[in-house]
Amino acid sequence: QQQQQQQQEDFTGAGTLGDIMSRVTNNTASGGLVTTDGGVLQETYGISSPLDRMALTANGNLQRLFSSYYDAPVHVVVDTCHATSINTWNRIVHLTVFEQNICTATSQITIMDDDCIQLVESKTVGLGQLFRYLDILPNFTLLDAGYQNESMWRRYELTCHQLSCRIEERFAPNIWNIKPRDG
Repeated sequence: QQQQQQQQEDFTGAGTLGDIMSRVTNNTASGGLVTTDGGVLQETYGISSPLDRMALTANGNLQRLFSSYYDAPVHVVVDTCHATSINTWNRIVHLTVFEQNICTATSQITIMDDDCIQLVESKTVGLGQLFRYLDILPNFTLLDAGYQNESMWRRYELTCHQLSCRIEERFAPNIWNIKPRDG
């Protein structure tokens, strides 16, 4: 009886890392990143650091995670954003904290919604902010990840009915040790 009650209270999102925006169907969450027990991220991608694994599985909320970690604003700086067709854009953005680059993201965004087109063309929002505006938890698919020259990188897709994003991110080598500049 007590074990059954404990199992009922232990709702972690049915393998979705307990995402607050995961869809609930028949008392089971779906959407977001689905994981299994057994260290799949470390075994598959060689990502042994718990903080790196946290960043690796961010599904449109990387800016918020870094902001919480550093207890400081993290800015999305749009470097380039240009249309390659009527509904596709190539974009390069940088995440910065303490005026230092912590991540460079190269994205190809395909949009099927006019409101989203205007927001992307404005060059004022990050992709995570765009999904938040839509109030949608995107489907997250990690395509590949690893380390190169002591820096982590990842390639993934975020998709929903309104847009699809294919993103490659390269992180600063000292991603968890950025200090405010003196001065």
